[in-house]
Amino acid sequence: MRLEEFKRTMEIPSGIPNDHPSSSEFTKYLKDNGWKCLSFGNYSTVYENPKYPYVMKVNRKYDRGFANFAILTHKFPNKHFPVIGNAKLINMDGLKYHIYLIERLEKLDYQYHDIIDLLAYSIDLFENSKDVIEYVDALIMSNLKYDKFPDLSDEQKKEDKAYRLEKWKRFLISNTGLIDSLLVVKDAKHGSLDIKPSNFMQRKDGTIVITDPVAG
Repeated sequence: MRLEEFKRTMEIPSGIPNDHPSSSEFTKYLKDNGWKCLSFGNYSTVYENPKYPYVMKVNRKYDRGFANFAILTHKFPNKHFPVIGNAKLINMDGLKYHIYLIERLEKLDYQYHDIIDLLAYSIDLFENSKDVIEYVDALIMSNLKYDKFPDLSDEQKKEDKAYRLEKWKRFLISNTGLIDSLLVVKDAKHGSLDIKPSNFMQRKDGTIVITDPVAG
């Protein structure tokens, strides 16, 4: 679904008491309308409702990192960025909040955690996907204990670092768009990168999606 088509289905729910609800009024509104807390962090709380294909993120306004990332996803839409609707600003208990509606995603499969950790280090060092992949290739060679890959069992391959790196190299070669998307975030210079597995999710088709890559 294209961004504009999706955003038309992502209207901020009507019925929020007013532009200056108390937190208790807002919580009652959410509960009465079927929204339940899905997760929460230092700056935000995410709610889900089984009626909708998106979640609601209520974010403290001074979390500029996510606000700028949301704008970036509109400027450079691609499959590794989430679809995020336009923000609504409300005042609650004397504080400003942004409400975002974001496409519903799934938890990142644990098998991808290693590659995200690898990208966290290498994205800071390089300016393009080719250099990142060459860096991984150099890591493979430095961790290869033999002149060539030996004939190991599947279980042994899981424990062999060079084999794991080779697997991730193949993954990156076929998913350079993920590296390019992270470089877009890096080049925007909206804050320090916060690349870790918990800041990535995935779609049902397995596409890895960057969800919250900028710290504060």
